[in-house]
Amino acid sequence: MLAAKSLIAAAAIAMSLPVSAGTTLLDFESVSNVTTALAVSNPYSALGINFSANAYSAVSDKARINPGDGSFYRDLMPDGKTDNRGALVLWDGKSGQGQGVFSFLINVAEGFDTSVDLSYATGLFNGGRVDIFSDLNGAGATVAEFALSATGSCENPAYICKWNDATIGLQGKVGHSIRFTGSNALLIFDDLKFQRNNGQVPEPGGVALSLAALGALAWSRGKRRAA
Repeated sequence: MLAAKSLIAAAAIAMSLPVSAGTTLLDFESVSNVTTALAVSNPYSALGINFSANAYSAVSDKARINPGDGSFYRDLMPDGKTDNRGALVLWDGKSGQGQGVFSFLINVAEGFDTSVDLSYATGLFNGGRVDIFSDLNGAGATVAEFALSATGSCENPAYICKWNDATIGLQGKVGHSIRFTGSNALLIFDDLKFQRNNGQVPEPGGVALSLAALGALAWSRGKRRAA
């Protein structure tokens, strides 16, 4: 009986232990002011993040600090400058805006199972799409799909500056890679957040231990009745 009580107490503790929760944020604020292939120079490798071809970091030429050569901006201030420097750009590395449809992948080694939050901007008529996969490199099952509507053009058509926010829910399914598809150099992303468990789901081991505890409790009660 004492052993059963100990097992039940341990199960209660185990059920209270959440799966590791957290957010992996890619804000591209510390990237070089030179447009750079992220497959070659990756500032997020220590977070278990890697990028395929066609994923580039770029910095707005209107950035207040260390501006780059990017023809985009976000949250422009009255002085014509922005404090949001960098972004992630879909580009094949050679062709001009709108010349072809391309895609790139981001792998997230730790995985994510709650949502992907992001901000994005497009050309006037060019939207895009997002596909999330259960395995790395776009393999495995499709976990979620999301269409990106066109965000519209700036007052100055040479720039991309209209942004939308999006949240892609995963309903507890686990993703390890995400593919972005759209028109060349006309799809830009910022503030990607890969959200992991909100802390309410118990560890799988906790569930198993709880089931064992219930079994032990039923056994001890049955033994007492038999006595």
